[in-house]
Amino acid sequence: AGIRRLVAAFGVFDGVHQGHRRILERVVALARELDAVPAVITFDTHPRAIVSSDRPPSLLTTLPQRLRLLGGAGIEAAVLLPFGPAMAAMEPVPFLHAFVFAPGGPEMRALCVGSAWRFGRGGMGTVETLAAAAAPFNCRVESVAEVVVEGRPVSSTRIREEVLAGRLQPAAALLGHPFAVA
Repeated sequence: AGIRRLVAAFGVFDGVHQGHRRILERVVALARELDAVPAVITFDTHPRAIVSSDRPPSLLTTLPQRLRLLGGAGIEAAVLLPFGPAMAAMEPVPFLHAFVFAPGGPEMRALCVGSAWRFGRGGMGTVETLAAAAAPFNCRVESVAEVVVEGRPVSSTRIREEVLAGRLQPAAALLGHPFAVA
């Protein structure tokens, strides 16, 4: 019969850091509440590797590492989208209709994203865009506040800076687990 109902977090989840974990905890709790499977919607390639191909990010985790860490956080399913130039060019709402609220797919009961999350061509889609597009599908949207450490939000970019500077202890503190090279 397959998965019928999902509660999902949307994002890249590189490193599955403390900020990601706050979102994932909310997904797991909502999935229990709404009788759904806790899931993530993520990409096979970091979007910046396509959009800014001259400056692709050095990733904190490989895809297998990322999926293991997500599973360890209680995520039971992953929707892995193939990110390429055609997807990068999509407007936010058509993107959602094609990949999140597609006819015949599982019912999306709720979506959780970080408060600063952006999607669609040029990052034009916001949490508000997502909420408006989700409403006709009776899908709840929750924006989860960023985790702030030492006055700055925890982000994969910030952790990459720590790793590249050789500061592995601060990187591990932001990740919430040791940094490991695959």
